[in-house]
Amino acid sequence: IEGLRAEAARLEAEASVKASAAIGAEGARHTKKWTATVASQAQIDVRYLLGDNDLVDLLSVRSEEFNRLIKSLSTEALDRIERQTLGAIFEGRSNADIAKALQESEGLSRNRARLIARDQASKLNGAMNAFRQEQAGISHYRWTTILDGRERPSHNANNNKIFPWAKPPKATGHPGHDINCRCRALAV
Repeated sequence: IEGLRAEAARLEAEASVKASAAIGAEGARHTKKWTATVASQAQIDVRYLLGDNDLVDLLSVRSEEFNRLIKSLSTEALDRIERQTLGAIFEGRSNADIAKALQESEGLSRNRARLIARDQASKLNGAMNAFRQEQAGISHYRWTTILDGRERPSHNANNNKIFPWAKPPKATGHPGHDINCRCRALAV
């Protein structure tokens, strides 16, 4: 979900820039069309009578409203996905069931839904593992990587190294932190 939130923030910023550009372009198009209409009907060239300041203020307000809507929609969608995914995990549903539910309720692609389901289940298990180890007084873990050729180079570099729970590796965080991480933390 953290990865989704980060991606949503990036997409929100991108959407805000695009919305502002579209609003500005629409303002310019409207002004051009409106002045042409006045010129054809009243035979008056009003281009030099118009000030852009008021229009800029109006467009700025509208742009802010669109940006708030974009952020609200992405936050609501992420919250729904998070509630649905975690709820299903706590109910003991399989990753396939969770993915199917996300596809149906959120309109996500099959691959995206499967990634979210698998990733969130992995993150939850990693967090519970960390909690239980620390609760038991275990302060360090050995990073273990599934060596099947699909692991990240940074995770491969951590393989068999010992890390303290109090200080995760800077580049990767603890095992399971990165999206779709399949690494594990074995108690030391």
